[in-house]
Amino acid sequence: MKKYFLIAIIGLLFVGTTLTTSCKKDEETDSKPAIDINQYVGKWNVKQVGSLTFSQNGSEIGTYPIDTTFTVTIEKSGDKDLKIEDKIYHVDGEKITADPENITETESGLSIVAVGESSGTLGSNTITIHDKITGSWTSSVANGTLLGTTTSTLTK
Repeated sequence: MKKYFLIAIIGLLFVGTTLTTSCKKDEETDSKPAIDINQYVGKWNVKQVGSLTFSQNGSEIGTYPIDTTFTVTIEKSGDKDLKIEDKIYHVDGEKITADPENITETESGLSIVAVGESSGTLGSNTITIHDKITGSWTSSVANGTLLGTTTSTLTK
């Protein structure tokens, strides 16, 4: 059961579900110069490291390391956004952010309700993304909280 839960959380941390984009403000005069986001379109290699910690009654009951490598496809989404797999990232200069994501999952009698947050930076040949998930878990015999963080380094 733990294996399936961990796989589900890892997928949710990075890939997430389909997001809707929020309404954007009109361009502000003090905004950063636009980056040509076309340079980020294509296949990227990802090295993701972090951990997922489960707590119960204020005490940690387990921490699962995350250390994985995989490939993602980046596409343009509109004129100013990037779509990495199914998640939309808003580009502001070198900074990228995704809208917070509500996560609800049930696997083998274990349910989680959480919020995922994602932000990062664009470099010339590297993209760095920091993901955080906070929430609660419930099973038929116990419940508690969870906290996960990952850093994903994308390179061509």
